[in-house]
Parts: sequence; C-alpha cells; structure tokens
Amino acid sequence: MKNILEIAIWHHSWDSRVFYKQAVSLSKEFNVKCLWWVFSLKKWTWFENWINNIENIWLTWNRLLILFKAIIYWLKNKSDIYVAHDIDSYIVVVFVKLFRWNSKIVFDSHEYYDEMYKIKNYSLLEKFVFFSFSKILKNLTIKLFSWINVVTEDMKNYYNIKTKEVLYNFPLSKQLSKIEVDEKLKNKYKDDFILIFQWWVTKQRWILEYLKIINEVKNDIKNIKLLILWPINNKDFEKEIYEYINKYNLDSYVEILWKLPLFDVYKYTKIANIWLNFLQSSFNNDNGIQIKIFEYLYLDTPILWTNNNHNFINFIVNNNCWLAVEYWNLEDEKKWVLEIYNNYDLYLSACKKNKDKFIWENEDKKLLKFYKKI
Repeated sequence: MKNILEIAIWHHSWDSRVFYKQAVSLSKEFNVKCLWWVFSLKKWTWFENWINNIENIWLTWNRLLILFKAIIYWLKNKSDIYVAHDIDSYIVVVFVKLFRWNSKIVFDSHEYYDEMYKIKNYSLLEKFVFFSFSKILKNLTIKLFSWINVVTEDMKNYYNIKTKEVLYNFPLSKQLSKIEVDEKLKNKYKDDFILIFQWWVTKQRWILEYLKIINEVKNDIKNIKLLILWPINNKDFEKEIYEYINKYNLDSYVEILWKLPLFDVYKYTKIANIWLNFLQSSFNNDNGIQIKIFEYLYLDTPILWTNNNHNFINFIVNNNCWLAVEYWNLEDEKKWVLEIYNNYDLYLSACKKNKDKFIWENEDKKLLKFYKKI
C-alpha cells in the first residue's frame, strides 16, 4: 500500500473535514499518518473508534516553531503522497517537494484565502501570511501540486492548475446517524415550536434579527421558542441582547445556553423545528458553504438561510428543506417562519427525502478515485 502523510497546522485535529472524513476515507486504500497541531494531548472521544488504523502524531508546539519542526519531521519520514490542509502546511509540503522531487503533493483548500487578509479579526501576521499566499506564493508554487481539491465550484477559479476537483464538505452520515432524540429534551420542549441558532453570537450573524422575528410572530405562534446555543463573547453586545429581550418581554420565548459539547448541540438540533442562519453580506459569507446546513438537514431540521449566497441558492433549487430569505427584510423572514410552521410536515418530509444526497459517503468515492490516479 502507498503511504500518505497528512498535516494540519492551522486546522486542529478535531476539524471534521480533515480528520474523520478525509483521513479515514483514505485509510481504506492507503497507509495514513497524520501530524496534528493541538492545544493539548487530550484524546478526542469522537475519534476513539476511528483511528485504530491511522498513525497520529499529536503535537503541542508553538505555532511559529511548528513549521520548522514539521518540515524536519516530514523530511525524516518519507512518503509517497504529502497532503496539506491549510496555508501553514502548504508551506511545509512545498518545502518537502523541493527536497523530494519525485513525491506527490496535494492541497485540500477549504478557505477563501484570497480575501481573508481583508478580515479585521485576524492579526497583522496572519493578514501578512494570507496576502503573501494569495499574491505571491500561490502563483509561484501551484504547479508543483499533483492535485487541488476545493469545497465549492467557485473556488476552482483560484488555482491555475488542471487537476482540481470539488469535494463538498458534506457530513459523514455514519457519524450523525448515531445521534438519537434525547427524551429529556423532547419532554422539556414538547409543547414548543423551536427555532435554533448554533454558532458564535455576533452582530454580523444577526442575532437581534432573530429576536425581532420572535417578537413579530409570537402572537401567531404562541408556543414559539428561540434557543441560542453558543456563547456571546462581547459583553456590550450581550447587554444589548438582554435589553431587547426585557424591553419586549421575550423571556419566556428565548433561551440562551452557554457553549455545549458538539454532540449535545446535535441533540438540541434533533428536536428543533427550524434552524436560523442569517449572515451579513461579505465575500466569505456570500461564497462559502457551511457544513452546518448539511448536518442540520441530515438531522431533519428545515433551514432558513440568507439569499446573498449564490452557492447555497444553487443547492436549494427544487429542494424544500432549505429556504433563502432576505436577512434585512423582517416581513420576508416572518412570512417564511409562518410558512414552515403552517406546513411543517411538508418541510420535514423534504428533509428526510433529500438528506442522503448531501453526505460525505458520496464525496468519498471522488476522493479515492483521484488519489488512486495520483
């Protein structure tokens, strides 16, 4: 069997696309070894049943030093194919390629790096890396790669190389199929029509808009409840949220929970009636496709998402389990919440009918096909 060495420095060992999908899929046909940057050597219980045939090197290096140590490690451990999952590891595999010219290198690109240097949240060093990659490094080195796999059709245009393929970041059904309805939660919310939000709570994700929706429809849907499942990191914004809740007497309609373990989040999703995900227009939000929309579909949850994402619009044609709304149009949002409420069985049925179209097992076949070609 051929040997594959994978490295993920920026994306952690628990990143779903990197580990329990790609690495596990490749282990069916290849000897796979993974080099991870982690905050600690804590064993991730998700993977205990998945990693028996994959050798993992769990490292807690400083991020600036890991590039040099990873290069040394990979030069000492010869492989047939080297796989990079982020810019940091991209630099490593290019360096290894220069010393091992006959080796094949692969880049799994699941970020829009060409625009990330414009995002305010990143440090100056990170912005410099993103800028250097998009303007200089990518063009100089891309022809060294045997294959680039990306997550959207649009992303293909970023890479001037013939051998590239879209591998959608669909969920692994084998993972999600294990999630069962939590009877305690089901009984707790048995009389409620639940709208759910699970992500970092920020203004850019329109949390206040969700509260406005609740305030608008509470007279039409007496038993409506909004569950917000991830933390609010900005104290001023947290205060603003609670002030709105108090002003409009929404205490009995809104429940804010601290960050939950991911499997507990899925248990809440399993009993939810609608998942809300309105994103402010930006390059990444308008072009990226989040794995969450496919996970929630698989868990039989109809989804309201913003219509500024054209990649998402392509998915929802003739598919009633997802609906696109104007995130700034409260009347439009209210209309579709009421539409799903009044025809819930129709939308639930659409989820059950379509969910097996968008699972990793379908992408797995493409992944193995191209690695065998390499």
